[in-house]
Amino acid sequence: MKETVVNYLKSSLQGWDCPSDNTFYRQLTCGEALLTWTLTVEEDTLISHLVAEVPRQLVLPQSLAVTGLSWMCIGNSIRQTARWDLSLLTPPRLKDKMGRMVALMGIAVAADSHVYEDVLPDFLPL
Repeated sequence: MKETVVNYLKSSLQGWDCPSDNTFYRQLTCGEALLTWTLTVEEDTLISHLVAEVPRQLVLPQSLAVTGLSWMCIGNSIRQTARWDLSLLTPPRLKDKMGRMVALMGIAVAADSHVYEDVLPDFLPL
């Protein structure tokens, strides 16, 4: 399963760096934020880390605690982490989950959601 997911990501993530066989990395500017996304494929799990850094202090909205993602807010950056079971992950489901992470990050930094929607195609697999 791991090899199938790695091969899919290698062929479909345009503009992403691949510093190791199972890690994918992309950094983009989105409005005032610098977004850094790392995907790591483990034996049975895909770990997704999305970090937003902005030029001001951030406070994580409490409403995001119920999203099913792990959140951490320190100073001017917010990090969210998700762990997805490879056996349940299909290409459409992966796109949906990644889209949800970007949308929630837009809410977390209180940015214009349209700015985050505009950057989404640059992150998502084909």
